[in-house]
Amino acid sequence: MSDVIVAFDDFIHGSGTFYTSSFFNTLLGEADAYAIEATAEGADGSPTTSLAIQLETSGDGRNWSNKNPTAEISTSVTANGKTVATASDMNVRPAVALVRLRIDVSAVVGTPALNLRVHVRPARDSGFSPARLHGCNLWLRADIGVDFAPGSTTIGSWRDGSGAGHDATQATTVRQPAYNATLINGMPTVFFDASSAGSEKIFSLAGSLSLTAGHALLVGQSTSLTPPVAARTGLWHLGGGSPSATSFPFTDGLINDDFGSSTRYACGAPVVSITTPYCYEVQATSSSWASFFNGAAQFSNPTNTVAWPGTLELGGNLAAGVFFDGHLAEVLLFDHVLESGERNALVAYLNQRYALGMV
Repeated sequence: MSDVIVAFDDFIHGSGTFYTSSFFNTLLGEADAYAIEATAEGADGSPTTSLAIQLETSGDGRNWSNKNPTAEISTSVTANGKTVATASDMNVRPAVALVRLRIDVSAVVGTPALNLRVHVRPARDSGFSPARLHGCNLWLRADIGVDFAPGSTTIGSWRDGSGAGHDATQATTVRQPAYNATLINGMPTVFFDASSAGSEKIFSLAGSLSLTAGHALLVGQSTSLTPPVAARTGLWHLGGGSPSATSFPFTDGLINDDFGSSTRYACGAPVVSITTPYCYEVQATSSSWASFFNGAAQFSNPTNTVAWPGTLELGGNLAAGVFFDGHLAEVLLFDHVLESGERNALVAYLNQRYALGMV
């Protein structure tokens, strides 16, 4: 069909890795969505066969990387059996030139033999995406845009899916976070381990912020309610002008945050357990500042002066020596406080993905 951008249709005999010869030689947009359909038919006498299908992307046709850390499709097929599997996702990669399939086939005992047809098409109905909400300035999701450092299992970069270009990067190997495939409701997370002094994990965010307001939502799970040392009390560096480092929480269990503000606010103890999955939400405008957990009010202040730092960081504040100790699954930042309809759509999306019970 004319809308197929990558196709594989062949008889496979024997375990191994196979690549399609079809490449999509057109730049893919930031918010492109795709759908994969795979039909596998096991041959007579073939053992039960495992099948993994994964997209790879490249800018030059020589250096390839996984589109996602885990395979888009993982399934199996029996002798004379037929399996149809589908998957969909968004954000193939901004400005890539090529995309291909990697097809891995294996069997527990014996030699696999199967007919396999795989088609990748633009998704006709890609569903809700936070990047489509007005004013999205940062969107990091742990199953999209995670790039592993060469020859390593640590993460060198985490690509911003909002289109604003605030990619999260870390060139220093010992500072690179790790990847966890299924921590929060079976969804991947990026793990910021702050347990070892001198090798705490942190990302720099590209670019700068000059917003007149900000609304951030962060899905995570912290390691401790009361970190044992001050170095393990950070979260991010997204506030400007506060006299000392923020804490999430401090060793006394209390949160101090200055997101989008010239003031550091003492927000008290978290109103939910942060060692289980949560959504931390902050709103900063020129007239107020407020924070929430899973939609429940944490702290508010009736006045505020909006301010942003010169250096944007996720996972702590390197200069202040404070680092986040825990997992992040998704991070979102908007240039305005979301209207009720926008926020309701986002809450439904986050609850569906992470089972937060957020209101």
